[in-house]
Amino acid sequence: MRTTLSRLLLTALTVAAFAGLTTSASAASWGNEHAKVRAYLGHIGITDHEGSGNHEYKQYKFDGRVFGKLSPTSLSFKASPAYCAGDEVRVHVVVTGQTWVNDRTMKVTAQLVMYEGASCNSDDLDGVSAPITFNMQPGDMATKYLHVDNTDEGGDWAGAWITFEALKGVGV
Repeated sequence: MRTTLSRLLLTALTVAAFAGLTTSASAASWGNEHAKVRAYLGHIGITDHEGSGNHEYKQYKFDGRVFGKLSPTSLSFKASPAYCAGDEVRVHVVVTGQTWVNDRTMKVTAQLVMYEGASCNSDDLDGVSAPITFNMQPGDMATKYLHVDNTDEGGDWAGAWITFEALKGVGV
């Protein structure tokens, strides 16, 4: 009896904790609504690791940044804003989204892509994070963490916390 109650309590706490991280509206057709996928809150930190020990760290906030708009007439988007640290390390926050005409479900994928070289304009690809894919409905919010390491050389790395929001409305 005590084990059953413990399992029920653990299940209830797990469900309550998960409900606090992701909110969801019911699936329905778009009608004349649109949704913008944006960073309700977001920041990225980039470390340019130097062999001399003089590491450079730069942090950027991108609260409110709109990544793209989805609707029955605009079924996908791709955004790739870039941020630089130490005049050598550039990281792109790549966000793609897609939806379907008859269902307001939005599939969102996010990942970090790192370039490192003699300047922030280098095309020397040195790291790609694992993509994170999740579904949203208009009105939803979801918090995600992304991390990328320089897998080619040095100890450069970047991490980003983003609370994605799907703003809903007519002509949003």
